[in-house]
Amino acid sequence: MKTFFCSIFAKIYFSMQQSRLITLLRTLDRYEIARLRKLVCSPFFNENEQLVRLLDELKATYWKTEEAEEETNKQKIWALINGEKAYNDLKFRRLCSDLLRLCELFLIQIQFDSEENGNLLLL
Repeated sequence: MKTFFCSIFAKIYFSMQQSRLITLLRTLDRYEIARLRKLVCSPFFNENEQLVRLLDELKATYWKTEEAEEETNKQKIWALINGEKAYNDLKFRRLCSDLLRLCELFLIQIQFDSEENGNLLLL
């Protein structure tokens, strides 16, 4: 019974994480998406090449579209970023979580860049 509830919780949690990630990506314009990709490609912020591929696939699949978020899309996106490797839900959820963290870092950086006097306070 406990594993059943853990499994249900994991699916709900992932669904919320994926929804947050996709919602965030949909709010960005073309210029911001390009800047986000630069951050994700930067070895200073990210050393996982899969996150770059995940961002590219999510952008191609969901950005500025109203496509439904279906369970099958997870396997499809996994296959596009990992090729022949078998689908691993835990690893996919971790990738989405890591990409969401980088997206949030990007938003913080945008806010930081927009504050003229805030930069001086940190020096």
